[in-house]
Amino acid sequence: MSEGSHRSAPAASGPSGIAVVAPQASVLLPGGGDLAAVARLWAVVTGADVQAEQLVAVLPLRGDAEVASFGIAVHDGGGPDGARLQVVLRGDAVIDVAADGQVRRVDARGAVPFYLATLDRVTAYRLGQGADAVSSAIADGLPIVAGALASGQVGWARHAEGDASGAVASGAAAAAAAEAEPAAASAAVADAAARARSAAVATAAIPTTAIPTAAADDDEILPPAVHAVRVVPPPAAGGAVDDTVSSPEPDRIPLDVPLVVGRRPRPPRVVRGRAPRLVTVPSPLGEISSTHVGIRQESGAVVVTDLDSTNGTAVLVPGSARLALHRGESLVVVAGTRIDIGDGVVLEILPAR
Repeated sequence: MSEGSHRSAPAASGPSGIAVVAPQASVLLPGGGDLAAVARLWAVVTGADVQAEQLVAVLPLRGDAEVASFGIAVHDGGGPDGARLQVVLRGDAVIDVAADGQVRRVDARGAVPFYLATLDRVTAYRLGQGADAVSSAIADGLPIVAGALASGQVGWARHAEGDASGAVASGAAAAAAAEAEPAAASAAVADAAARARSAAVATAAIPTTAIPTAAADDDEILPPAVHAVRVVPPPAAGGAVDDTVSSPEPDRIPLDVPLVVGRRPRPPRVVRGRAPRLVTVPSPLGEISSTHVGIRQESGAVVVTDLDSTNGTAVLVPGSARLALHRGESLVVVAGTRIDIGDGVVLEILPAR
């Protein structure tokens, strides 16, 4: 967990929303949403070692109770240069992130069902709804230790003496504003962090509302169905699919463990949980990196991650435009999604069963 402080926006700034905050995470929902979903989020966000995928899993993504827009930020460890941040965005949620001395605005990029990314060396962020929702007014908001409250945006800044890189500026042109007024933006975040540290000493005075955690019913917890991946046979010379071409793996490669795909894949140096399954694919032109892409299932969601490949990874989600992943970027996808990793090699996500 990162050492830092959260702060909410004043009630008069930005659209109304509901923020669910714990020391290691924050979630922002639209106002007027289902309070049962807020209670479920609170039960997860206050648990040990919370992951972004766990928070997504308790939100309805379709049907009458669908949460069409939300933002999630989870601090997954930290170091002298800043924290590692897991970000999940859907709809019009946006986040301005300060990392490596620069400010970057991230939105959902039209991803279906939502956008997921992992950012390193993060010193501050502001999470909001709408293109213009993230503003510097958050410096005047309420300090938060943990709880659920009405707020249109939530900010966080790490605790560090003399930290000038934690500036997150205001408005739609957040990065440009930060470059133009770095001293003012840095002072605002530093002031927010200082006031939040003071508030943490006297938590009884913090006007936040905690939601009791409901005990889970073990009888209702069922193991999720397992998705799978297949290597799509390349087209024949006439453009038809050549069914005689055999895949390097069986037609259905289950995601009961994470997959690491490449022309000479290697497992990560540090393995969390079960060891990954290595899938070798041909790359006669060398377009595919040795360790190119990772695919894993988190609860009922499938996550595709570019493993710092040289030539990139393209994701084709049904009903959406082709999306090129940045190096190290992740995306949650649905069954039917195809992943183009180069040299004619395409992976397809198969339905769970």
